[in-house]
Amino acid sequence: MKVSISYDEVSDMLKQKFGVRPNFKRQDDKVLNVSYKPSGFVPTVRLAVKVEALRKDVVCFSYDCSMPVSLLIAGAVGHLQNRIPDGVEIDVDCKRVNIYPQSVEKLSHLCEHVFLTDILFTETSIDVSFGLV
Repeated sequence: MKVSISYDEVSDMLKQKFGVRPNFKRQDDKVLNVSYKPSGFVPTVRLAVKVEALRKDVVCFSYDCSMPVSLLIAGAVGHLQNRIPDGVEIDVDCKRVNIYPQSVEKLSHLCEHVFLTDILFTETSIDVSFGLV
């Protein structure tokens, strides 16, 4: 089973929910570049997200960014720590995010029926593939 979501859909959803419209650009199948220009005098914020590993029980991402962006992320994670769901680990020192789908409340029921097999970044979308349990 394959699910595809366009970068435009993700950008529109983020604009609607949070008031920001990031740009997405594929670097390769496993790396996605994300950028956002907050205002005229503030430089563009850039981040590269990489799918490091994928197993039935865990999805591992890393991110690469400048030191100022890294400090912004660390501050945001520290401030929002109580809102990060169980099953999501964010290590700001190593710039890694591990997601344990079976431990995330909103994903646990889904994990009873399907498991993640792949995440690919295309020119226009994020493609996520699942297998049936």
